[in-house]
Amino acid sequence: MVEEPTRQCSRFLGIDVQTARRCSYAVLDEAGEWVDSGWLERATDTDVAAQLKGIASRHNLITPFAAGI
Repeated sequence: MVEEPTRQCSRFLGIDVQTARRCSYAVLDEAGEWVDSGWLERATDTDVAAQLKGIASRHNLITPFAAGI
């Protein structure tokens, strides 16, 4: 049996999905300390996914990044 390599996360991305206003996001480090936060622009699902990919790229989050809404 071949073991899969383990990935260690150093950043976590949380998203507060809203329907009546823009969605907020926060990036925390492995200790739960704040790294970044902000608001996503109102946009189509595809545009929101692109914004999330940009945030993930800025913080070297695990790639490839898949976002489905």
